[in-house]
Amino acid sequence: MKMKKILLLLIILLPTGLVFSQKVELSKNVDEQYKDNHGPNMRHYGYFYTGLGIIPEFDKESGSAVKFWGSGEYTIGYRYKLKLLSFYALGFDASFIHTRYNYIIDDLAVTNPDNPLTFVNDEKRHALVNNSITLEVYQRINLGKRGNTLGNYLDVGLSGSWNHTVKEVIVKEYADNAYYAGKSRTVNRKLDFPEPFSYGVKARIGHNKFVIYGNYRLSDYFRNDTYDIPELPRLRVGVELGF
Repeated sequence: MKMKKILLLLIILLPTGLVFSQKVELSKNVDEQYKDNHGPNMRHYGYFYTGLGIIPEFDKESGSAVKFWGSGEYTIGYRYKLKLLSFYALGFDASFIHTRYNYIIDDLAVTNPDNPLTFVNDEKRHALVNNSITLEVYQRINLGKRGNTLGNYLDVGLSGSWNHTVKEVIVKEYADNAYYAGKSRTVNRKLDFPEPFSYGVKARIGHNKFVIYGNYRLSDYFRNDTYDIPELPRLRVGVELGF
């Protein structure tokens, strides 16, 4: 009789225990799944970064040489990646890029009426300053094991830029006081000769949030349908750091 009562009690209590255990387990799994969906090595991840670059003397044309030590770019942007496979991801990048091309004056000495950048007497410095907003789509190949970090990776992408502000800066120095000054600085804005849009390819080698990059402009920078201006160097290389 005692055994029958014990069995009856177990039959009554067993469904109740199963119901409670199922609720707790379901809640726990949903919470963990949500947290694991966002992170450096999870499906969704994005971060801000900043970068510095230089303009090497590669593929330069006569009349467009720039000073290696006085030219370069500064970048600040946001990068997002969507993980599709353990080794593969897609992403987009939005950035603001400030680029300065500081011409070598001797390279502008040949006068050309169709080139508004050619040499003017007494020039000490001649530069083009370009501010652009750039959008990029890229593919990422992850390299090696990484845990919940970005690890090592290779990015290859296509970018398009809106060159919303371009200015020409000319600094002159005078040997005498004929102009009542020893130095003058002229800034020309709303220039007609640069193209408002450009596009190119990008490549990055990264370890976590440290990146070495290269940008190569495919489109022409100047309006060569109207002007005869040698193209600026197309390659820019540099480093980035995420935060």
